[in-house]
Amino acid sequence: MRDKDKTIIKNRIEPQLKQTELEYLLVKLVESLPYGVIITDFRSKIIYANEATEQSTGHSRNDLIGKSPKIFNASQNAEEVEHEITNCMQYCNKWCGDIPQRRKDGGGFIGEFTVFPVKDEDETIAWGSMNRDVTERKQIEHALRENEEKFRKLFNNTNDAIALHHITEDGFPGRYIEVNDVACQMWGYSREELLAMSPLDIDAKEHIENVPQIMDELLQKKHVTFEIAHLTKYNKKIPVEISSHLFILNGENVVLSIVRDITQRKKSEELLKVQSTAMESSTDGMAILDSEENIIYVNKALAKIYGYANREQLIGQSWKVLYDRQQVQRIERDVKPRVIAKGEWQGEATVKTYDGMELCHDISITLLDEGGFVCVVRDITARKRLENKLKYLSWHDPLTGLYNRVFFEQEMSLNNFQLISLIVCDINGLKLVNDSLGHQFGDKLLVATAKVLKESVGDSCVVARIGGDEFAVLLPNSDEIQVDKISKRIRNAVFEYNTENPKVPLSISVGFATSSGVSAGIMELFKEADDNMYREKLYHSRSARSAIVNTLMQTLEERDYITEGHADRLHDLVIDLAKALKLSEQKRIELRLLAQFHDIGKVGIPDRILFKNGSLTGEEVKEMRRHSEIGYRIAQSAPDLTPIADFILKHHEWWNGKGYPLGIKGEEIPLECRILSIADAYDAMTSDRPYRKAMTQLEAVGELKRYAGIQFDPQLVAQFIKLLLGTGT
Repeated sequence: MRDKDKTIIKNRIEPQLKQTELEYLLVKLVESLPYGVIITDFRSKIIYANEATEQSTGHSRNDLIGKSPKIFNASQNAEEVEHEITNCMQYCNKWCGDIPQRRKDGGGFIGEFTVFPVKDEDETIAWGSMNRDVTERKQIEHALRENEEKFRKLFNNTNDAIALHHITEDGFPGRYIEVNDVACQMWGYSREELLAMSPLDIDAKEHIENVPQIMDELLQKKHVTFEIAHLTKYNKKIPVEISSHLFILNGENVVLSIVRDITQRKKSEELLKVQSTAMESSTDGMAILDSEENIIYVNKALAKIYGYANREQLIGQSWKVLYDRQQVQRIERDVKPRVIAKGEWQGEATVKTYDGMELCHDISITLLDEGGFVCVVRDITARKRLENKLKYLSWHDPLTGLYNRVFFEQEMSLNNFQLISLIVCDINGLKLVNDSLGHQFGDKLLVATAKVLKESVGDSCVVARIGGDEFAVLLPNSDEIQVDKISKRIRNAVFEYNTENPKVPLSISVGFATSSGVSAGIMELFKEADDNMYREKLYHSRSARSAIVNTLMQTLEERDYITEGHADRLHDLVIDLAKALKLSEQKRIELRLLAQFHDIGKVGIPDRILFKNGSLTGEEVKEMRRHSEIGYRIAQSAPDLTPIADFILKHHEWWNGKGYPLGIKGEEIPLECRILSIADAYDAMTSDRPYRKAMTQLEAVGELKRYAGIQFDPQLVAQFIKLLLGTGT
């Protein structure tokens, strides 16, 4: 064969061979695909199916040729899917979708289909479809969708706000990427509004300065928890706790923040702080015990109540360290079972602390659910002592310690003895002692009388102070002979007291009465004893007062050495002037008494004033001037001095009305007082004093003249001077 012919044959056959080889390769390619490939004609009959289709459906190619693809379709809406594909084929469009498939063995899978026209140039000559088994992927996608739904529900239904946001290039919080529903509710913004904002838009202004430090810590540690305040859309400030986590999303640093509204927690903390402050400030002791009955908390007050300087000494200790052994046993036996049975106990208890101190406490114990205890202790020791004191005072006289009238009358009303006696006593001259020497001396007599009576009667008798100077004794099962002996013991005891205490003598009038069941009643018996006492008082009263006055005079003479010879000189001066004035004998007698007793009131003036060497202060002068009134009251109480009582009161009045205590003037002042005033002043000026030497007669006369018409009656001064110079005195 010629070369030319060979070339012609080669040019004709080689393209055919190459075409055949390409078709072969394409078929092999389709057969090797992991996807199912089906070609259908215009009647929707399968004219080709690759090997993958055989494997996925379980049908052989021979079984499939000439069949409709419907034999695989396991979709519940198969007709709708077929109609949709037919429409696409009508317009020569591609269709993609998932169709549930049915295998020959009855099994199934989900096929992902792509249906497309097969064209020869612009003409569609068949329809092809490619599909792959996406069952596993669909299951994963379904699971992902379910998980996403669960996450979305969790994301939106959690109690806390959750927000995802960017970080800016300069390290500040950036725009929100996602927020949950709680965040929208908390801050008052819609989701769309928040996604256009950043955390800086809702942080309270006072916290903005802390943001750089928070972000630095977050970038370093990848996690940070902090508290801050947020400002809502409606300008309401809410405290929040934020837990932020840094992670990478799509190659970018983002922050996931869980934001918790801690408003209630802050309120609880504030309340707890207030409660803690209240507990610490409380004067009541408070303690909390754990289930092992060990102390886990005490306030300062409880430590103080039990004598601990530092409350830390008690932490971890058993409550039993607070009490002595016997007290612990009593609490374990009597109190603890009640607390456990009823859940609480409240009561008063006298307790003895570890150091032996006896206290009275008001205790409240509450059992906690977890088995511990809360104890509140109030120290009522002082209150109990006061209550006991008030109770004591309600039945007793506070000065003498004897029972009082209320108790005595109650005892009389409760009397059920067939034989009973009463003694009634009264202190003679007590008012005179109080008025002259002061109540401190009178109180001594009252205490002495109480002691005399208590020591003179038996323990079965009720001794009471029933009035200012009155006492009474209730003697059950005592007859008249026994009571008479007791009365004598009382008088003997008074005598012994006066022997030992002669300065202020004690004088008691005693009366008694006895009932043997015949008397009408206890009150009549009391009246009988009282009447008997007053009869004795009338007999002894005058002599008692005289004895007291004499004692007062002796006391005055012993205390005031200035009066040595003063009364005698004063007596002579006033009598000489009285004679010169031709006064009556009665006036002279009164002047003699006045010269002797005009300063009797000084017995009531304290020694610190009476014997002071220097000048008296204003208060001391005021106190010294009281001696005129004290002397007046003493004279009123003594019958022998009653006639001169008014003179004693007024012997320091001045002629011009500047004297004391009444401020009367001129002849309103009794003559006796005007005479005594001149004589007393003259004797004082011509006598030595610790703070000055005596004046001469002429110097003293000069002073009298100077004060005539001011302090002294001028006519009496002239008469007195004439008398002095005429007699050479």
